[in-house]
Amino acid sequence: MPEPRYSDSRIADAQPVVIQTGMTAELYFTLAESSQPQNLIDGLLYVSPPPTDQHEDLLLALAEALAAWARERGGKVFVQRPCWLADTTVIEPDVLYLAPGRTHLAGRFVRGAPDLAVEVVSTATAAFDNEAKFAAYGKHGVREAWFVDPETRTVTVVSGDGQAWRSERTVDFGEAIPSEMVDLGTGNLERAG
Repeated sequence: MPEPRYSDSRIADAQPVVIQTGMTAELYFTLAESSQPQNLIDGLLYVSPPPTDQHEDLLLALAEALAAWARERGGKVFVQRPCWLADTTVIEPDVLYLAPGRTHLAGRFVRGAPDLAVEVVSTATAAFDNEAKFAAYGKHGVREAWFVDPETRTVTVVSGDGQAWRSERTVDFGEAIPSEMVDLGTGNLERAG
């Protein structure tokens, strides 16, 4: 197992915590920039622990694969760009993709739902990513979400029509990612061994 990025395990393995309630998206965007991931879901501002090296390695591998695909086919890829989904909901996916014709939504933040949201989960954030963020994505029009689990070395792809989730498939690293949105093959994720 790789060493944590931070020597203090209380920071490296902490779950996201609510640090403010009753917040709006407008107020969210007045906050000072932070190196810690922040998500506003239904008025609750969550702050997550800083990412580990392993988390960032996977995030960058997927971002590079998506960016290469977007250069050839169109669209735009962003890493940790906030998405203003509703008056009280701003989500910061690890990686996001906007399909051609929707790139105008991007600026300092994305105004609306990305077509594809990618989350690299950790033991500490898995429940938050798989429950709170997953529900927010489905509720606010994301067409496809990937949950990349470095511990099990799997990618779970959930697809929908922007209104409801229709399908879910899980594959191991090294297998083609079963996306309806993009064709990345393995997405630069290698099998163990």
